[in-house]
Amino acid sequence: MKKLVTRTQARLKGNNSSRGVSSQKVMDTKETLDLDKFKLMMEKFELADMQPTVYAFLNIFENLGHFIIGIAEIQKKSNDLYEFMLKTKDNPQPFLSLIVEKMPSDFLKDALSAILEISALQPEFSQFEKLTPDRKIELGRRFVEISTRLRNRMKELENASIRRH
Repeated sequence: MKKLVTRTQARLKGNNSSRGVSSQKVMDTKETLDLDKFKLMMEKFELADMQPTVYAFLNIFENLGHFIIGIAEIQKKSNDLYEFMLKTKDNPQPFLSLIVEKMPSDFLKDALSAILEISALQPEFSQFEKLTPDRKIELGRRFVEISTRLRNRMKELENASIRRH
């Protein structure tokens, strides 16, 4: 039976880094994990079972990329604005107030509604590990619905803006 050795266990054995322990056998958990048991559990799953999770991770990476590109575009257009944004990261309220002034009021209502919905879901989300699988699915669907609604609203505003110009 193969077992994964945790970083904590490697350190307790006198190895202050994970060097000397194969990267395949190092995990950031507090327990030793049985690889053979894991393989048996994974036999039940097909690629299709994992697609939502895989695509969610891909979307996170894609959105992070868009965020980075967006920040870089702001910096290219106005380095002064970029520098200001960096200075306001510890106190973003004044900066956010200026952005809010430029947004259409209809979108702000929708965004505020979404923020309130997400805030209401936060206590349950913070207990994610304790939720039943069905409740996790419902919670995930609620987040997707909120995002989809805001995304659709943003597209409506973009289309309206294009028609005006």
